[in-house]
Order: sequence, then structure tokens, then C-alpha cells
Amino acid sequence: MLKSEVTHPGGNCRRLIASLLPGTIFLLLLTASAAEAQNSRVASSNSYLARGNDWHKKGELDKALDDYSIAIVFDPGSAAAFYSRASVRKDKRDWEGALADYTRAIEISPRLDEAYSNRGNILLTIGEVDRAIADYNRAIELRPRCATNYYNRGIAREMKGDRESAIADYSQAIKLDSSCTEAYIRRGIARELDGDLAGAIADAEKAIRLNPRLPSAYNNRGNLREVQGNLDGAIADYNRSIELDPTLAESYNNRGGARYLNGDRSGAMDDYNRAIEINPGRAVAYLNRGVVHLLQGETREAEKDFDECLRLDPELKPALERSVKRAREMLKKE
Repeated sequence: MLKSEVTHPGGNCRRLIASLLPGTIFLLLLTASAAEAQNSRVASSNSYLARGNDWHKKGELDKALDDYSIAIVFDPGSAAAFYSRASVRKDKRDWEGALADYTRAIEISPRLDEAYSNRGNILLTIGEVDRAIADYNRAIELRPRCATNYYNRGIAREMKGDRESAIADYSQAIKLDSSCTEAYIRRGIARELDGDLAGAIADAEKAIRLNPRLPSAYNNRGNLREVQGNLDGAIADYNRSIELDPTLAESYNNRGGARYLNGDRSGAMDDYNRAIEINPGRAVAYLNRGVVHLLQGETREAEKDFDECLRLDPELKPALERSVKRAREMLKKE
């Protein structure tokens, strides 16, 4: 017959409890102490994270960076701290540091869609277009109703030369957010390049209705009106764009082109001079100004502008040669 083991108070059982009790209490105390220490570190991390956010909002990037770094020391598993520090590094144009921090945030929290989207933005900035598209794809998988992710992927696809997919992405961004002015502008530009002038104009006008104070919308519609041969309408749009942003070199250059086509060489020269003054690295403005110099018989000045144009952008050589040829043909007729 099997017997049950019987213990009695004061016997072996008491001695066993007595021998285990001090160690067990120590282990429990140690575990509780570790948990309290961890909670304390997380609380400290969150405190520095919050203060870093305040500094960031105020534009104090170095102070924000310091606080986010301290937050990471207290809690190396904080995706929010890495993500926030990446944002500051991005603002400071520290692309390598920002990429590293966004990547670490993703490793800690693989479903953090904003980290994929922002890392994609940096990759696009540094020319890593395929990797950027991969990040936008993942961001869209995680948050398929975010218009911004489609808009950004549209830009990347356009850079790859995939205009059809870019237009589809801009259209989806507009579907999700009908107030996305920039998506109308980008889609309009893509439609113009695709030969859809009516669609491009419709997008430009929609962008202006959404934001009547957006200089780029008027500049883009001016380009389209110029293509249509509506030079007065184009000049009016460039005027409005410049009125809203007097530092927009592109609008001065474009207005110069419209004035030139309208027979106002003096006005065109003024605009090209201003475009170059605002942005001395704008190669096409030197090309355009050089043509006006050539038509005015100022050969030496024209040659200087053409040389500077090619120094800044050698790929403009075919366009420059065509422009010079047309200008010389015009001189023969005058």
C-alpha cells in the first residue's frame, strides 16, 4: 500500500521553510527593486522626451537633441525617443544620423508607419529612390488611408520616370484628402508632361481655389497658359505669383520668357536679371538672358551668359544651341 508522507509542525517541514524563506524573500525584493528601477528609468526617459518635444517646437534643435539623447540613455527601448531624435537630425540635415535613428525606431516598433514615411523622405532627398518607394509601400500597408504616403510615393515614382503610376498616386491622395493642394499641383504638372493639357489646367485651377495665396499654383497655371498661347494670361499669373512671393526666382524667369515672346525684351531682361540675383545658380536664366543680349547685339555679354549656363548645367547645351540658332535666324529677319 502506498503511504502518504505525513509531516508535523516542528518537524522537517518547519526546517525546510526556514531554510528557503530568507532566499525567497531576497529574490522577491530583488525582482521588485529591479521593476521599480526600470519604471524609474522609463519615467526619467519620458520626462526628457517631453522636454525635448518642447525644445523642438520652439526651434531649439540642439537642446532638443540633447534631451532626446538622454531619454535614450535612460530607456534604450524607447521607439518614441529614437523617432523624435531622428526628426531633429532631419531638421539639422544630418541625413545619416536621422536614417540610423528612424531605422532603430522601426526595429523597436515595426508598425510605426510614420518612421517608414519619414525615412522614405530622407532616402528620396539623398537620391535613394527605390529604397524610398519601398518605405512608402510599407507605410501605405500599415496606414492605407494616409494621403501623404501616396503623395510622397507619387513624387518618387515620377522621379523614376513612371508618370502613369505617379498620377495614380496623386489621384489617390486627392481621393483621401480633397484639400491636398500640392497633390493637385504635382498631378497637373505630370498631366501636362503626359500631354493632357485640359487636365493639367483643371488641376492648377483647383489648387488655386483651394489656396488662393499659393505662389506655385499661379506659376504653374502661368506655364500652362503660355503653352496655350495666352501670353497676357500667363504674365498675369506670374505677376500674382511674384506678388505673393517676391523671392521666387522661377516666376521671374518664366515671366521673362512670356514677356520675351510678347515682344517686351526690356521687361524680359529685367526679369532674368532679377531671377539671377535671387538664385545665381539658375542655369536656364543665364541661357535666356544670353539670348536677349544676343538679340540686342551684345555679343560679349551673351557669350558670358552662355558660358555660365553651361558651367552650371552642361546638359543644357542642346537647348542652348537651339535657342542661339533661333535667335540668329530672328536677327537675319530684322
